[in-house]
Amino acid sequence: MEQLAFALYRTKPDSEQLDTVGVAQGQFSMQDILANFRKQKLKANLVRTNKVYPLAKTGMVVCFVDASTMVFGGTEAVEKALDARDGVTTSLLTNAP
Repeated sequence: MEQLAFALYRTKPDSEQLDTVGVAQGQFSMQDILANFRKQKLKANLVRTNKVYPLAKTGMVVCFVDASTMVFGGTEAVEKALDARDGVTTSLLTNAP
């Protein structure tokens, strides 16, 4: 892993509730990781064309968005991050203030 970033954001504009999503970038042995998921019999859920895998016993999920980038966190946080990435919802780039 070369870079690791976390984003903390409000789930709704008027809410005090915060959610966290992590993004890791670098060289991952995806074949080994996916083989380990298969060994643990973990099944991916599809969010559009993105495969989201549960991380055993942590309550978190992970999605490999490309060969060198993974997004991880709670299910809702990862789904919202994928929504922003896929253009389904607004992202930081549309935040005028």
